Amino acid sequence: MKAKNSANASYTWKSILKGRDVIKRGAAWRIGSGLSVNVCGENWLPIKHNPRIITPVVIGWEGTADPALFSLVLWNLWNRRNNLRLGKPTLPLDKVLEHSQERQLESHSSPITSTNQRRTQIAPWTSPQDNRYKINFEGATFADDRSAGLRAVIRNKEGRVMAALSQKIPLPMLVIKVEVLAARRALELAVELGFDHIILEGDSEILHKALLVEGRNFTPYGHLVQDVVYFSSFLSAFKTSLVRRSGNKLAHSLARNSKSLNYMQIWMEDVPTDLLLIVQADLTSLP
Repeated sequence: MKAKNSANASYTWKSILKGRDVIKRGAAWRIGSGLSVNVCGENWLPIKHNPRIITPVVIGWEGTADPALFSLVLWNLWNRRNNLRLGKPTLPLDKVLEHSQERQLESHSSPITSTNQRRTQIAPWTSPQDNRYKINFEGATFADDRSAGLRAVIRNKEGRVMAALSQKIPLPMLVIKVEVLAARRALELAVELGFDHIILEGDSEILHKALLVEGRNFTPYGHLVQDVVYFSSFLSAFKTSLVRRSGNKLAHSLARNSKSLNYMQIWMEDVPTDLLLIVQADLTSLP
């Protein structure tokens, strides 16, 4: 099937080679180990019509052998197909792999799932030391109306709320962007209100690691990370802190409550009344 034609070939041989093209169009692989088959380019499906995969190849996927990532890519392709069929907004095909990799990173950095371990790792909110201010931030996604909530709370060393912010935005394509945008808005709020000596605290391990790395960030959300770094340059002192969800309850609750908002809201030395109990619980947990 791989023989070549030549100028001196006989008429019979040339006829055989012409027939080879006909055979190729109707022939299909019988799958054994699958190592010799080009899954996306050759006939191997056991059907007469369209015996090859017709879904476009995901850019960047070639040569990748990661079962977990492969499963996420398949899920995103399936979800994309359903959204297209229903006329809903969908992920561009060239962003499928990128989005799948982000989801995989999120799953790797998620909190420990063991019930017993979670019980022993619960950590309350802690106040900043000296004359610093701590900003807790959180992002929440609302898939039903394709929106997201950004929330930030600034507190002093006594645990008193200095300012709180709640803002609703269109849902970004990547989940991690919601967290980065929340951090960016939180630090921007601190600069706008004139707070200095800041500790920026959240529960996203991906973002925390990104902020610790010096130099350019070439991830799809790298430009937003650079914005956070830019706002930190206006502060006399700045550091980041990673906390578990149990230590970020107030910002988390603010984010979830933002679904009903259609605008940005800022509270000075106050929070919504339904969150006062969380503020009080954080205060009683302080040493």
